[in-house]
Amino acid sequence: MNTILLNRFNESQRQEINWGLLMQVDVSLFAHVKLPPHRMKKIRLRLWRQKVDYYAVGLSIEQRREVEYGLLQGADVFAYANANIPVLEMEKIRNTLLAERKGG
Repeated sequence: MNTILLNRFNESQRQEINWGLLMQVDVSLFAHVKLPPHRMKKIRLRLWRQKVDYYAVGLSIEQRREVEYGLLQGADVFAYANANIPVLEMEKIRNTLLAERKGG
């Protein structure tokens, strides 16, 4: 989001927008000057849950957490978002994908 546009928001609103950008959710759905920060947060978290749910269908809570970690870190979660893959193996796959992405 453009820095000039961010100046229209108060600090709490900017924080919610920044969290949304980090979480790679569509901030245009809640980046409105008249929207209070607590509403922005509620929308941001709902968008995040929808994003995680898309990848984590049928996974255990622990497996879902691995998917969330991967999404936050930019890993290709499709490579391991599978109920048949144990959590520790998911973690290894995620770490390998991230290491490969960094070139190491």
